[in-house]
Amino acid sequence: MIGSRRNYAVSRILSSNGLLDSLVTDFYIKKRVGFFIRIIDIFFGNRDWFRRLKTRRSEDLNDDLVSSINVIGLCYALARRLINTERAKHKLYLLMSVAISFVVRFKVGYSRDVYWGIDGDSFHTFSQIRRKNHRAILILEQTILPRRMHSKVLMDQGLKWPAWRQGNESFEFDSGILKREQSEWDLSDYIFTGSTFVRDALIECGVSRQKIRVVPYGVNEFPAKVKKFSSGRQPLRLLFVGEVGLRKGVPYLLHAVSTFQKSDVVLTCVGKISVENTILDKFRSNVTFTGSIPRSEVSKIYESADVFILPSLIEGSSVSTYEALAHGLPVITTKNSGSIVEHMVTGQIVDESNVDSIIDAINIYLGDRSLLESHSAQCRAYKSPFISRYKDELIDTYLNVIGGA
Repeated sequence: MIGSRRNYAVSRILSSNGLLDSLVTDFYIKKRVGFFIRIIDIFFGNRDWFRRLKTRRSEDLNDDLVSSINVIGLCYALARRLINTERAKHKLYLLMSVAISFVVRFKVGYSRDVYWGIDGDSFHTFSQIRRKNHRAILILEQTILPRRMHSKVLMDQGLKWPAWRQGNESFEFDSGILKREQSEWDLSDYIFTGSTFVRDALIECGVSRQKIRVVPYGVNEFPAKVKKFSSGRQPLRLLFVGEVGLRKGVPYLLHAVSTFQKSDVVLTCVGKISVENTILDKFRSNVTFTGSIPRSEVSKIYESADVFILPSLIEGSSVSTYEALAHGLPVITTKNSGSIVEHMVTGQIVDESNVDSIIDAINIYLGDRSLLESHSAQCRAYKSPFISRYKDELIDTYLNVIGGA
């Protein structure tokens, strides 16, 4: 597995139920490598990417179960910062997936009963396992929209918003990547995903419905607090958390918010900025761009907002929507976010790629602030966004598929 994937959520859940034998990943901080990390910290301690790497561990996992390639993983993280195009980043990602497959081969072997992999980095590993162990159950976690559909959406959006494209980025995946994606689906016995949005996209790509299991994600529970919303005399405080770029539908959001006066609506955008600052300048009258912030500060950001808004074009099942719901924050989002938001119950579902639809949703809350209270009250109670619900559903579904295989 490349990355921590929701702080190793699946690995932690399997481990807590005695179902995890090994975790193979690119970078993981075990207790005994603390000195190595402190040395690197001298050179890179103030860099955002390294601060994120330092969070790569979990107290819920036994270090003895984890195999990582930290030196290669560190080089991979550095290289990604030097690459400017998505296509080149994907090629680098594929090289990293090959490295992971070697760790599986020499550290784990091919005799296990079940293997769990992530879309995009499991082709080499699954291919080797299938050749060596025909009885093994291969489970693929599809975390995002299939790449062939992902590519089409971004190419179309790049034509609509050319200034938002990075350099000469085409957003098009080469045929080799798409073939590997198809091979991952073919090799897998089951595909787990967090949303019906991704499930339907997989089916549209020819994947058998019988292979697919939908288990919505969950996040850690936050301390229960009485949510305080702004009054009608104060501006409605909108919050966006995610990469400021095309994939999250940010151009549509900014143009929608720009139609309101600062006295009525303000927006805070938290996350990496993937567009030239000059493009954002005309929206700064009622929009604040913070850039990335430490995870320790995220809870305060959610608590300070009235509405969370994420008009995504492409997701798997956006974790930020779960975090917002867990904080009692009504959510405006699209069906493409793969969230568990229910329209006019815990928030509003708007049309993707539609400025007017976003404006209408904002106006509904502006016109009736009492809706904020009622939707907030439902956020924790309806289809719980918490990890406890995710854990129960994941284990039940996992045991069902391995028991029935």
